[in-house]
Amino acid sequence: MESPTHDSTYDDALSVAVRAAESGAEIIREHAG
Repeated sequence: MESPTHDSTYDDALSVAVRAAESGAEIIREHAG
């Protein structure tokens, strides 16, 4: 986050991964329910 010129592709991929992990956690919780 220190370099504004940093390739945003990494940040986009990280955001997608985080969202996928959260969605997966919700699905697991529903099935484990």
